[in-house]
Amino acid sequence: MNLTLLIVLTAACAASFLIIIDLLRHRVFFGVLHTTPGFIATYVATAAGVAVFSWAVFGLIKRLEGQLLEQNRRLAALNRVALLSAQHMQLQQLLKVALDCILETEGVASGVICTLGLEHEDLSGVYHRGFSEALVQRIRTAKLAADPVGEHGLPTSQPVVMERLFEDPGVGEAARDEGIHSGLGLLLFAQGEVIGLLVIASREQRRFHPAEVELLASMSTQLGLAIRNSVLYENALRISKEMATLRTVGTATPSSLRLNARLERGIDVALEVMGVEEAEVWLVVGQEVVMQMHRGPFASAFMERTRFKLGEGFPGIVAQTGRPLIAHHLSEERWFLRQQVKKAGYNTFGAWPLIHEGKVLGVLGLASRSPEALTRPSELRLLDGVIEHLAVAIATALLYRQMRDTADMEDLASRP
Repeated sequence: MNLTLLIVLTAACAASFLIIIDLLRHRVFFGVLHTTPGFIATYVATAAGVAVFSWAVFGLIKRLEGQLLEQNRRLAALNRVALLSAQHMQLQQLLKVALDCILETEGVASGVICTLGLEHEDLSGVYHRGFSEALVQRIRTAKLAADPVGEHGLPTSQPVVMERLFEDPGVGEAARDEGIHSGLGLLLFAQGEVIGLLVIASREQRRFHPAEVELLASMSTQLGLAIRNSVLYENALRISKEMATLRTVGTATPSSLRLNARLERGIDVALEVMGVEEAEVWLVVGQEVVMQMHRGPFASAFMERTRFKLGEGFPGIVAQTGRPLIAHHLSEERWFLRQQVKKAGYNTFGAWPLIHEGKVLGVLGLASRSPEALTRPSELRLLDGVIEHLAVAIATALLYRQMRDTADMEDLASRP
């Protein structure tokens, strides 16, 4: 109700009360009220009326003050989310700050923000609070159209209110496992394109009022812009890093004609770029691949075998086919023959051919305990540059070795 109208109605009630008291004194109960008991009764009624009036007015003021404070609190939260779009923050940090702010504003303990993958179908980037890892993993592997928020929100672009999650046939079982009764989901947009979703959840039965839904819709709009800016910022950093890395490799590989020195620098760059624990280089020697160099804390496990025939094991297969080979569950790979590596807990192994002028000269191998390693397209694109430089380095070093051997033979032949 409008504040001006409330003030007018309150003043009208007060005036009406005083008029009624005055009419009773002078018109209806003139004889009774103009006695000592009448005067006492009149003033008692007036005092009671003033007390009731004061209680109503101050109660109204208190309620209006509470509403104003709540409105200011929500606007402050909206401003905090809006300011994120003007800050240079990495995506995970942005999601954390935004979700913490939203959950604090709404007074709930659980929520999740998801960003779409490169194909704009899978929910790849996830930051959550108050959910189990099992549910988060399920969210990561879900398609947007199959998610309840995406399923109901994509056709209308409107918030999806879920006040009785236990009764929802799609997510009822998961909600019961998590102890979640009610939820509210919104799609995140940037320049008219869906880039993610936001979900908050309550462990108590809760009704989301229209004002709350409207506020969260405004927050989601600002959050979508902030996520887009953060992705652009990360892309700029990635491109800068790629250029710096390629310059480093490009200037380092020609700095020495010794093969091991070139490989050592290239492997160090690969370890840094890909964030893996182990790296190795194999060279093709006749009908075999031979490990030339390995870097990593568990070298002994990887050096269980240092030679493979072409077509044997991951290095031999890649050397023979000239195509990359990546596995994220080594324990299930029968073609990965180094059992000590599996026992050491490594899950991911990738092998790439080192090709120069159409000829496979060697193989680069990278390994990690994380099954999610070697999956980011940006890192794999950067690795292509490292592989190219490694192949050139090997070709140059082998050519130098061949020229040196030829010169030595000629020198020996020329001696009397």
